Amino acid sequence: MILFLPEEIWKNKKGFPFGKPVDYLFVGWHTGQDFFTNPVGSTPVIAPCDGVLTTFPFSKSAGWWGHFEFKHNDKVFSLKILHMYKEMKKGQYKEGDILGYCGATGLSVTTKHGTSYIGPSHEEQTSDRAVGHLHVELHKGKFKNDTNNNKELAKQRIIDPASTFEKWLGEIKPDQLIENKKPMFYKEKGKSTVYIKGEDEFYYPIITGKHFISLFGDWEENNIIEVDNISNKSEYYFGLFKSDEKGKYDIM
Repeated sequence: MILFLPEEIWKNKKGFPFGKPVDYLFVGWHTGQDFFTNPVGSTPVIAPCDGVLTTFPFSKSAGWWGHFEFKHNDKVFSLKILHMYKEMKKGQYKEGDILGYCGATGLSVTTKHGTSYIGPSHEEQTSDRAVGHLHVELHKGKFKNDTNNNKELAKQRIIDPASTFEKWLGEIKPDQLIENKKPMFYKEKGKSTVYIKGEDEFYYPIITGKHFISLFGDWEENNIIEVDNISNKSEYYFGLFKSDEKGKYDIM
């Protein structure tokens, strides 16, 4: 699970928040979180995990839009994204794939002659004068386009995308990352030292035996590749430290 926008946008470009009272929507409150994304067509929306994107025809209010359906903790969620730069391609996406780029299509406010107004044309909405932004909603379950005019359904199914994703990502601990990603380990034939391969192509030794089991689980549960020889070994051990008097090791 990752953020669906670049971290800099997420941290510094939040706009109109989820849940703020509004009089222009039937439900009476802003059902999504806005992020400012000028210039138009430059900020990617990223698949937060594996899922399926469904797209819809151009809308005068939503512009180019769609929803991304995915699972988290065995529950289905739908990420509704509005005002995209151009039509997105529906289909299966992997975590980290780009779903499309943020635009200013649909009801996206622009400035002209010192006043604010809604851009009347697609060309106006996708120009650099438009206030490009992403409106994103997070729906529980499979997406059903029936919440715009039903306050009770909106309260039941739509949740704050920003705080929810921040909570999800905050729940991911280092040991969970190890468990979920199941790193590859390497060892030389006839020797007991186990290595992890770094991005720099060096092999970093780790402590074996009971310390390996306490960190990564039973020996048989892990992917250990046995090779004849490892030449580019690092002189530094994979980062470990004792976390308590009982000798438990944690990952740094």
